[in-house]
Formats: sequence, structure tokens, C-alpha cells
Amino acid sequence: AAAQSQAEHRKAVQQPAHRRRRGWETRWRRNTERNTGRNGRVFGHVNKASARRPESAILAPWRPALRPVRQKERSFHMAIQTILKMGDPRLLRVSRPVTVFGSSDLHALVADMQDSMRAANGAGIAAPQIGVDLQVVIFGSNDANPRYPDRPVIPPTVLINPVVTPLGSEQENDWEGCLSVPGMRGLVPRWQRVRYQGFGIEGEPIDRSVEGFHARVVQHECDHLAGVLYPMRMQDLSQFGFNEVLFPGLARDADE
Repeated sequence: AAAQSQAEHRKAVQQPAHRRRRGWETRWRRNTERNTGRNGRVFGHVNKASARRPESAILAPWRPALRPVRQKERSFHMAIQTILKMGDPRLLRVSRPVTVFGSSDLHALVADMQDSMRAANGAGIAAPQIGVDLQVVIFGSNDANPRYPDRPVIPPTVLINPVVTPLGSEQENDWEGCLSVPGMRGLVPRWQRVRYQGFGIEGEPIDRSVEGFHARVVQHECDHLAGVLYPMRMQDLSQFGFNEVLFPGLARDADE
């Protein structure tokens, strides 16, 4: 009688094979749907339809940074991002143009770039330096940079989808640093005068003709969008070295 009651109990609690199989299929389908997001990924594989990642997918890592502080004013708290260093293959990618202006994702990206640039005392920064393959650069400040006290102040600028055109054939050599090549500087030839065109964060057109330090900063930052770092522009690597050796009086954080 005891053996019979145990058998009846097992029979009552066990599911039939077809029900167990149906339950496994349901869980697999649920997991598949959960792992198939906007980027078209299913268990780490990319669907053919999403071989070219949309702009929203490139900016996706910045969505968690949009933490509302005051919902009525829609102000957000941004984060300082890690700046990629020379040797990281992501710095060699060619960036894609921005197609949607004024979005919350684009504002979040620019805010992160500004916070990261200020934290590193940089004169400029490009989106690829924080791992975003979009044609966005920022540079300039309302105040003189303490590391460039003798250089003219460049107005703070957000430049998207830039086009840089040399004005004339004159070039000049000057020392450059980079947040992605920390602690080092090199003598780099640049066009002395350039015209740069592009768009602001809301899509407003930008068209300026500049020279000297301003032109150098623009060329340096826009090079990042083509996967070019300043050592790749140098003609004489004997003029490339550590700040503490080349410029003993220079601040240790004097990079870009």
C-alpha cells in the first residue's frame, strides 16, 4: 500500500513528457525574445538585417547616464567617461556621420564629452576617444587654458559632421599632445589656415575660417574621426617624447 501511494504521488507531481517539452520551448522562446533587442542580437549573434548598426545602437551605452534630477526641468546628471589610449583598436575606426540632431542621446553624449574633457584639462575631445563611432568633436572654452596661457581663447564649440578645407598651402610645425597619448608630445605639421563646416547639436550650420592655434585644434580633433592620431602625422619621430623630458616645467597632466 505504501509503495502504491508513493507511485501515485510521483505520477501526480510529474508532468507528462509533452508538457515538459512545451514548457522548455516556452522558456526558450521567452529568453530569445528577451535577448532580441533593438540591435537585433540573439544570444550574441547579429541578424543580417542589423549588420549595419543604427545610430541609436551606437549611442545605446549612454542611455543609462540619463538619470533625471528634476523631472520638470528635464535636467540630467552626466558621467565622466574613460578615455581610450593609443593602442586601442577602437581609436582607428572611421566614424559615421550623425543623422539625428537634438536628440536626448546626442545631448547625453556631448555632456559626457564635456565632463570628460574638463576632468582631464583637455583643449578638445572627439567622440571616438570615449568609444563612440560618431562624427562629433568638442573644443574650446570661455576661459584661457592654464596649460596654454599664451594661446588665444577658442570659443566653446560642438562640431558635428565636420568638413575641414585648407586655405592656402602654408603649413607650420608645432607641439601637440593628446588625451589618448598621455604624458607625451610631438612636433606635428598642420595647415596654417583652414575653413571648417559642420553642424551644432541642434543641427544649426557652422562655417568658420580660422588660423593658428584654433586651426590646429580643429585639425587635431577631426583627425580622430578618421582614425588618425597625431603621431601618425609626424614627419620626424626624434621630435616625439615624454613631457617630463621635453618640457620639464610642463604640468604632468598637460596632454591634449
